[in-house]
Amino acid sequence: MMDHIGLIFKIPNQWNDVLYRITGNLQYPSVWSRSDHDEILTQDYNGNIEPKSLFPENRKAIDNYQMKKYIQPNMVYYPIFVSFSVYFSKQKFYPTITTMHDFLSSPYHTVISTIDVTDVTVVSKEQAILEKIEAVYNKLEFRNLHYLDRDKNKVLEF
Repeated sequence: MMDHIGLIFKIPNQWNDVLYRITGNLQYPSVWSRSDHDEILTQDYNGNIEPKSLFPENRKAIDNYQMKKYIQPNMVYYPIFVSFSVYFSKQKFYPTITTMHDFLSSPYHTVISTIDVTDVTVVSKEQAILEKIEAVYNKLEFRNLHYLDRDKNKVLEF
């Protein structure tokens, strides 16, 4: 996996805790910045479904400690569209990443994105993060794993 900088795979189209399963074991002192638009559905104890942002008060960024408060085991979501850009320290926000070149020249170390409920894309400059997420992929038996290389012109779907 040394030449790869990312993973693309499918997750089940269902209510689940996949956001926790993908991000829960990432133990890095990071700041998580969300995209300008996220669409996540939640369900309360009465079965009422409503859209929700994972970040408090629609904040643009939260630290790793806060992220673990909002994405916990057994918290069930229906992630229609959500994208997180992750970097190691607080800094000003950067434009949306759309190409591999944008990502490689950005301060972000990882971008995690769920699109259309089932499509997950993860790109990372940290090989250990890709290995942990690939281990989750294998453990949960997700499907259609593809590797991304460093093609700087590749358009990413975030």
